[in-house]
Amino acid sequence: MAFWRRDPERLDPYELGVRRSSDPSLGAFEPLPRAPRRVSTRRLLVYFVLGVIAIGLIRSNTGSGAPRVAGSCTKAAFAVDKTNVTSYGALRWSAAGPAEDRVAFAVDTSTLPTSGAHGLLLGPVPLTGCKASGRFGVPLPAGQHLLTVFTVTPDGTATVLGTRKITVDPP
Repeated sequence: MAFWRRDPERLDPYELGVRRSSDPSLGAFEPLPRAPRRVSTRRLLVYFVLGVIAIGLIRSNTGSGAPRVAGSCTKAAFAVDKTNVTSYGALRWSAAGPAEDRVAFAVDTSTLPTSGAHGLLLGPVPLTGCKASGRFGVPLPAGQHLLTVFTVTPDGTATVLGTRKITVDPP
């Protein structure tokens, strides 16, 4: 028996007999036998450690967040985490540039669209503190597409920041 687990002291037969004979209603308070442990402490600890490892592996495979971008407050740049995505999947992105500018992501267009029906995927998103990041859905049919990123100045002028070819796979 382990030193940290103490069983309550058992009544000796004489004391148990005295309790029963003096007041029969005290019979309900007789000590119950110890319930068998269904999962041992060691096994429970092993399950806990395996659970922590499984959660760690799952979280490490989901990605570490937005991709790193090489831009700064004076030089605009963007990055996406992958160029191959399933239809209706998600892309993670990062952008950097002047704090007063905004970025917009569009597909298969050379001008800034006004709605999702015309190819706008996200934006314009403000560059708070010269950087922004997030994710957006790719509601495109399978095939090759051209992702275009625009910077939008405070006066509304849109400039192409860059493009990336993306491959959309069927779901």
